Amino acid sequence: MKKDACLGFLRMNIIDPPEGAIWGKFNNRPLNQAWVHSLSESFTSDKDSCTDGYSLDVALDPAWLQDSTVFLPTVEGLAIGDVPVMRFNTEGKLQIKDNNLWMLGGNHRRQALRLYVDNMKEELLKTKQAIDKAISGKTDVEVRGMNSDQLTTVREGQERMKILQDKIDNSGMWTVRVYDRGASYLRPHARPPWPTRPPYSQDHQRPRFGEGEGDLPLHFSE
Repeated sequence: MKKDACLGFLRMNIIDPPEGAIWGKFNNRPLNQAWVHSLSESFTSDKDSCTDGYSLDVALDPAWLQDSTVFLPTVEGLAIGDVPVMRFNTEGKLQIKDNNLWMLGGNHRRQALRLYVDNMKEELLKTKQAIDKAISGKTDVEVRGMNSDQLTTVREGQERMKILQDKIDNSGMWTVRVYDRGASYLRPHARPPWPTRPPYSQDHQRPRFGEGEGDLPLHFSE
C-alpha cells in the first residue's frame, strides 16, 4: 500500500531540483497552460508550500539519503524553513543522476511556481530600473537633498526590492512526501509481492516498475 511506503516529509527546491529529478515518470499528461497561469496567480496570496495536502510525492531509495536525514510525520503548522532539506549522499547522487528521482506529480505546480518567480524577477528588475533612473547622475548629497516624495519613492522601492529578492530566493522550496520505492534493484530483498503476471522486460527476467507511462509501482496503489 502507498501509505505503508510513506517515510514522512522533507523539503526540496522544485525550481532547481537535484540532478536526476524527473516529472511525469508515471503521469505524462500535457501541461494545461490555463491551469498553470491560474495556479501562478494564486501564489500571490498563498503558495501552500508547507502543508500536508499540497506536498509533492517523491519516490526514492532511502539508502540514497544522508544518514542525518530526519523525516517529519507532518508539516502542518510549520514554516517551510523548519522542514529538513532532502539531501543525498555520494552514492545517492550517482543513483538519481540518470532521471531516477521519481516525482510522482506536481508538474503543473512546478511550472506555475516558475512563472510566479519569473514575474517577481521582472518586477524586481523594473523596480531597480526606476530607482536607478531616480538617482542616476546624482551624488550622495544630491540624493539626500531630493524632495520627500522622491525620497519616499526610492526608499519604498528599495524595501520592495528586498522583499522580492527574499521571496525569489525562498520560493523554490516546497515540501515533499517521501515514499520508499521498496523494490529497488539495489535492495531486492525489499521488493513487495508481485501479482500472478508481473511486468517483465524482454531481456531481463525481473520485475520492472512502470512498464508504460501512467503505471504506478504496485505498492503505491491505494
